[in-house]
Parts: sequence; structure tokens; C-alpha cells
Amino acid sequence: MRDPWTPGDHLAVLLVNGTCGAALLAAWIGAALQTRWESQMGWLEGAIFAVITAAVADCIWLIQAMSRTRSARREVIRRSAALTLPALVTDRPIATAFWSAPRMTTFHLRDCPVMAGKAAVPVAQADPAGLRACRMCQP
Repeated sequence: MRDPWTPGDHLAVLLVNGTCGAALLAAWIGAALQTRWESQMGWLEGAIFAVITAAVADCIWLIQAMSRTRSARREVIRRSAALTLPALVTDRPIATAFWSAPRMTTFHLRDCPVMAGKAAVPVAQADPAGLRACRMCQP
């Protein structure tokens, strides 16, 4: 699987974190040069702002990678299901090629991740009227 971040993503998060680190250092030095705590409060507020900004940038960076990884994983599952579908359909009679479970509104391939842990029955035994094809395994 390819890297979930682009070089631009790496550069952006490094620039934001570097800037926030410099701001935090400046706030530290600025507060250290003040003798009264009332004078240090402005520097403390700046430091808090820098830490929060860096944390938000890092969270956005991680969420972006998680989203790209999920999309790539779905694409791999979709492609692998498309590759195995003809073999499943030709190796088995049509009545057992597709599966469902009680109270489900979709039919699936037997090895579909959505069917994991469910009491699967062939579509011929389930009520086939009103069943839709699964979006994950795309039978």
C-alpha cells in the first residue's frame, strides 16, 4: 500500500509544528524575562495557543491518513471481490453462490466481511424478495 501522506502533507505538518515550536520557545523565553506573574500571562496564552494549534494540525494530518487508508482498503477489497466472483459463480449452483442472514436486507458472497460472525443461509432458503446486493463485496 502506498504512503497515506503526500510530500506536501509532510511539509505542511512540519512547517506548522516548527512554527508552533518556535512560538512555544519564544513564549517560554518571554515569560522567563518577566518577574511578575501578571506579566507572564500573555506569554502563557501564546504558548497555549501554539500547543493547541500544533495538536489540531497533527490530528488533521492523522485523520487525513486514516481516511486515505480506509479508501485504499475498500478499493483492495472491491478489486479482490471482483476477481473471485466469476470463480464463485461458476463453481457453485446459483442457489448457494449468494448468502444472507436472518433480518438482513442484502445478499453477499460467502466470504464477505459483512457476513463475518452471522448465521449465513443460502439466498434460496432466505426470503429472496427485496434483497439488495451488498455494496462491500458487490456480488
